[in-house]
Parts: sequence; structure tokens; C-alpha cells
Amino acid sequence: MSLETINKKWKKCGLIFTPDGTIAWMKTHAWVPVADHIKNDLYKIFFATRNKDNMSQIGYIVIDLRDPADVIEISRNPVLTLGPLGTFDDSAVIPSCVLDYQGKKYLVPKVLLSGDHAQIEKWRASHRKPSK
Repeated sequence: MSLETINKKWKKCGLIFTPDGTIAWMKTHAWVPVADHIKNDLYKIFFATRNKDNMSQIGYIVIDLRDPADVIEISRNPVLTLGPLGTFDDSAVIPSCVLDYQGKKYLVPKVLLSGDHAQIEKWRASHRKPSK
């Protein structure tokens, strides 16, 4: 299938969701969308969102392609939470893809090792041995 043929199947719908800031872990952003087909015209869209400290976690919305601006469901809790301070996933986890393996679906996260100096310094300070 050519790229031209694939592009003809896409329809630009514009913005369909943005966090309104009322959910503590979902203050801003709905980026890195990953679509998962549920059934018929229903899709679950996983995305990365940011809290007040600019740390990313994974949330989702459910939409019907016939009216994508009418969001059917919004996750009230993160799909995957941040790891403990000092671990590889203490500042950000974002979705990368959904795999269907032997009839079960798996959301594959991606971890951003951004070198968040504030987080690194917090961890270092909590693990620093007192000087003599």
C-alpha cells in the first residue's frame, strides 16, 4: 500500500481532548497518543500527561470515531504510576504502543531519562552520607 493511499484514509479532526487541570496527576498535556481499538468505532487513546511538577504519567480517554470530540471516558487514575525516587521511572513514563499477544493486550511504556536534575539532586540528598 502506498503512502498516498494510507494518507487518503486519514481525516484530520482537530483537538479532541486536553486536560482541564481538575485531576491532580493530569494537570497539563495529552501528548504521545497511542490508539487501541476496542470494538466497532470505539478506541481507547493512551497518552502522557503531566502533573504540577511536570512529571509524566499515562492516562487514557475512550472515544467513538463517529464523534471523537465527545469523550466517553477519562481515566481517573494513572494507568502506570511513577517509580520511587532514584529509580529509572521516577520522573516520566509515556506510552509507546499496545501489543496484542495471544489474545491479551499489553501497553508498552517508554521511560524518559531526561536528566531531571531536581529529581536527581533529591535522590542524592536522601542517600548522602553525613560528612565527618
